[in-house]
Amino acid sequence: MKVYLFQQDGRSKFYGSISALCLDLGLSVHTLYKHDFKNKYDGKDFQIEMGTVLTIGDVKKTKLPEVKQVKKSPLLDDLPLPEPTKQTNLKVNIQDGTYIKKPDGYYFKLNGLTFHENEFFTKYGEKYSYPEKIIGDIPDLLYSLTAI
Repeated sequence: MKVYLFQQDGRSKFYGSISALCLDLGLSVHTLYKHDFKNKYDGKDFQIEMGTVLTIGDVKKTKLPEVKQVKKSPLLDDLPLPEPTKQTNLKVNIQDGTYIKKPDGYYFKLNGLTFHENEFFTKYGEKYSYPEKIIGDIPDLLYSLTAI
């Protein structure tokens, strides 16, 4: 369906026919019928442009390609799944002389070095007790020498 766009002083109106446009604006029907609307019609202080209104019937529907289903091999179902690996993150932002509990264990920072709990207790286990809090100072974990 053809539509005519009338623009004047920054305002726009749409018309479904040249006859309706001319009747509303008081223009000559014969002048506009002679005009080839491949280009705009420029009046003294207005412009008329023709366009096309598309309906759902005009628009072609495109189909997406179907995704093929991959058949599982029965051999793959019999294979054991690998054990999930624990992620160790040594870039734990904690202050020197403190510890923090993360999902994969405790982290300790001592003398500028960050240790996972396994490394820490292997190296310093004789001096330190296991933490009871989520966050704390490493000196608080020192075994009390008076308790011995």
